[in-house]
Amino acid sequence: MKNKNILVITNKEIQYVEVKTGKSPTVEVKYSLKWKYANGIAQTLNQICKAHKFKSVSILISDALIYIMKMDVEYYVDKDGDIRNPISEKLEKSIPEHISDVIWDYKIISHTDRHYQIEVAAMQRKLYDEIHNTLDHCGVKIRHIKPFSVTLSRVVNADKFTVVLYFSTVESVLVLVKNNFVYFAASLSDVDDKSYIRNMLNYLKNKYELQDDTICLYSGISKIIKPTDIDMFRVKKLLIEVAPYIGLLKYDQSVEEDGFSLDLEQGNIKEEESFIDKILSIFNKEETPSEAKKKDKDNNKGSSTMILVIVLVIMLAIMGFFLYKYFKDNSVDSVNNNKNAPSQSINTSNIKAENNANKLDANNNNVQNVDMGTKTVTKDDNSSGDIVEKKAEVKKLEIRVLNGTTNRENLDSALSTLTLLKIGPTKVNVGEAYTTDYTTTYIYYKPKADVDKVNKIYDILKTNYSKKVEFGNKKLAEDYPADIEIIVGTP
Repeated sequence: MKNKNILVITNKEIQYVEVKTGKSPTVEVKYSLKWKYANGIAQTLNQICKAHKFKSVSILISDALIYIMKMDVEYYVDKDGDIRNPISEKLEKSIPEHISDVIWDYKIISHTDRHYQIEVAAMQRKLYDEIHNTLDHCGVKIRHIKPFSVTLSRVVNADKFTVVLYFSTVESVLVLVKNNFVYFAASLSDVDDKSYIRNMLNYLKNKYELQDDTICLYSGISKIIKPTDIDMFRVKKLLIEVAPYIGLLKYDQSVEEDGFSLDLEQGNIKEEESFIDKILSIFNKEETPSEAKKKDKDNNKGSSTMILVIVLVIMLAIMGFFLYKYFKDNSVDSVNNNKNAPSQSINTSNIKAENNANKLDANNNNVQNVDMGTKTVTKDDNSSGDIVEKKAEVKKLEIRVLNGTTNRENLDSALSTLTLLKIGPTKVNVGEAYTTDYTTTYIYYKPKADVDKVNKIYDILKTNYSKKVEFGNKKLAEDYPADIEIIVGTP
């Protein structure tokens, strides 16, 4: 198996490493840089990308930068709707940040009736976006983002509660795992007190009713706490220092995701895959070398056939268009030539959609130009009532504006600002956001939305409503009932 590249991100350092797999796996640090959270991570990531050209990478991130927790949730399908709602409420009470300032993911551990055990991971939205945007700018695809605790749970793979104490020069962490799930995780990198760690171990023992024979896997060397200091569990030294790295690579090898992807999509609105994306994914599906060799001959034939079919479809579409236009024009000429008496003629193709005030005198009865976004029909008073020409309907841009604050005046102020827009016909729906503690105004939009109009909305809100306006991290699904959604925060 070839070497795998990994970015290791802690709250003080970023390492670019290569993991050599095999019977005796090893980790080789290729590049290492210090960074400060207050200064952001973008500059340091850019330096690493320039020093080592790589197209894809998995990320192993410190538990000091991610919240990992297990929570019990009562969920009524008919009453609560989406299960993310009660999870979001409980998560907000469990972390110091506002729910709008984090991006999160969850996995159901077990459930009976309406009682659910949930594993939750949350990460500061600012850090998450900075990592993704910087690597995307460098042309790097992220395979996975995983905290040390989650990758260790994958390696341990125990069907009973197991405590893990992992120590290394990069990261130290205390984890309670069972069946590949993380029930508790805490970074110990900045801990220098043995009694603090012992207190945490006793806390886990009491909270989860762990027995004295519960296994505590001790890995690495710690100057703070020794295996002999752990007398509340049965200590075993089994884990090797490269365990988290091997656990991360297991996700690269697996077909089904059985832990956090930490693309953190589940906690937020998921963007549905379009029909075109599904088709492209079929052609972009990776094959093993043996499969590729076996199908090479068939693929060559298939490619030629496909190209021929595509060319024929395009030719038929072009021919159909010209035939339609030919018969349409002839139909219009035929109607005009069969009129019984001369009448005032108006060419509707010259009437612009935005010219709503252009109406003829009522005595002429020839044309009525209806408001923008509706059909315009030309009809002669001496004809049999046949429609001469029908103008296509102009689709209105649908905008949903939700109040994310407790003050209705904030919503009214944002709506008043949006009236200054000059982006053509629009339909605005107003409502309330799920939570009312938004301090920033967020704009979400569909992948096929007009970018110029979206930017105009962003600019006018930023200029006339609040300086705290940002684009949401995810795009709206194609079947979402609005083209653009705005969640209004405090100005």
